[in-house]
Amino acid sequence: MEELGSTPSQAIYKSCIAPKCTRTQEDVQGVGPFLSGTLQVHKEYMFIQKSNFMESEDYLLVSYKRGPFKRAYFPSDLKTDDFMLLDVDDGQVFVAVNHGNQVNLYLSEATGQFYVLSLENVYHTLLPNDFDIDFHE
Repeated sequence: MEELGSTPSQAIYKSCIAPKCTRTQEDVQGVGPFLSGTLQVHKEYMFIQKSNFMESEDYLLVSYKRGPFKRAYFPSDLKTDDFMLLDVDDGQVFVAVNHGNQVNLYLSEATGQFYVLSLENVYHTLLPNDFDIDFHE
């Protein structure tokens, strides 16, 4: 589960045994604080978004089959500002990455950690602290 951290923009990953959840293990995987509202669970994948030290760039962490969280790697020198999960079917992750001045679509290998460019510079709408694209399978 995601629990708010010491500041409103941070959260901490915790786990417990349902249905009681009286005892929780804080920061089970050593992830540390991450951006609140970014924990997503889709099939065998879990995703969280973190900022680097100076909050000048965000990055994506992925857990495959509830294993340890690992950083996702995109084949670009472009800064990563935000991520939008589009699809997690067929053992791959399809994600849109906002690079500030452009949005690219990437496709992963089975673990969701390594990505290849699928579509470059797709049409997008910038929103306050977010972005949107019109995506249909």
